[in-house]
Amino acid sequence: SGSSPALVFGAPNSARPGLLKADGRAQLHPHQLEDGGWRVGSKHEGGMSRWTSRDFVADLSGEALQLQIQLNSSGAAINYCTESELARRVGLAGLQAQKASYWRDGFLVVRNLFSPAEVGILKEKIVSIGHINETVLPGLQKTLRRGEHSSFSTVFGWNKVDPAQGGPRDIFSKLSSSDRILDRLSCFYDDEVYGFHNKIILKYPGYPGFRPHQDQGYWMRTGSRFPETSAVYVAIDPSTEANGALNVVRRSHLLGTYESVQWSESIADSGMPRESWTALLNKGYRPESFPLQPGDAIFFSGNTIHLSGDNLSPISRLAIIATMNTRGNSVDPKKNALGYACYTGHPLERVYDPITRADLALELPDWSSVSDPACKLGSAVPEGHRWVFIRGKAQLIRNEELPGLRATQAKSQASLGTAGG
Repeated sequence: SGSSPALVFGAPNSARPGLLKADGRAQLHPHQLEDGGWRVGSKHEGGMSRWTSRDFVADLSGEALQLQIQLNSSGAAINYCTESELARRVGLAGLQAQKASYWRDGFLVVRNLFSPAEVGILKEKIVSIGHINETVLPGLQKTLRRGEHSSFSTVFGWNKVDPAQGGPRDIFSKLSSSDRILDRLSCFYDDEVYGFHNKIILKYPGYPGFRPHQDQGYWMRTGSRFPETSAVYVAIDPSTEANGALNVVRRSHLLGTYESVQWSESIADSGMPRESWTALLNKGYRPESFPLQPGDAIFFSGNTIHLSGDNLSPISRLAIIATMNTRGNSVDPKKNALGYACYTGHPLERVYDPITRADLALELPDWSSVSDPACKLGSAVPEGHRWVFIRGKAQLIRNEELPGLRATQAKSQASLGTAGG
């Protein structure tokens, strides 16, 4: 027919499929086929990770090229799938099964990752810290009164999450540095992982949910070159459909990376492009909700599409999300305007002890945005963004959104003038 042969490959020694051309420039992303094989395409540039191909064998029909690949990983200090304390507790077969499930579906639900007693202590700490609630709640309540859908206004985040970055060992880093998280992800990614960013989601009754999005759609703008970030969502409150449970889209991590765009005039309301989300729904992709009890967790890839509904219940839905990155994907300082963490040069120190009431007396985290000045150039600007001041606060805005923002501000000012200021 004269058409280019399809590229199809399998990965017998790796749960992660992918292909990076030998010139290091053309990044391709995979689609899983109904017969269980894979087809590589290049629709979403930057959607692949650090893989190289080997053992090229062209079939005689010319219709396909069979590829076997091996992960071009930076390598971990030990084999966390077989030699870690977690592997001994979970069992080699159990941990390998979790790894296979994670890369097959793009997420993994782990029940009772932390005990109800541990997350009860964490919740006591969260609600007692005035700085968290005073930072998030007043601005969020103002946006709600204006009728805005401000999902990201429910987030309180910080970047100094590892004592090696100069911060103290605090109660939240005991969670994010737990071997229950670090060893599991180091096994999954065949590389050292490190604390990239921690956040608390304060979804109180009446507060909005999140549009469908991929975390890599944001991280790639600020220096994450490949979709090797991951997130661990730990339920602090029970998570149900009524209070806006986290939803994930199975196998969406195989679709490449979609850019993040605004869904409304609210700066804190963004997600993947609406038309792309609609197209996926039309193809049969569906969000799945998993009711969680306090201490349950969902691990998911930076390319996994996820979303949540509004909290329509009288019960809060608090959660902690520990975001991790791999050593081989340490961020680009030229784009790292928001000060996310770089790899510190050594494996992250594991925490093996449970969270106890004694940890309530630990120092609070360093809430400053920049984790390490060496990881953020003073002139750093995310790709395709610029700094603007909105209501007296500096925020990063995509260049193409600036005209709409100016029009919205002019309309608002005109309205205020009519009302007498």
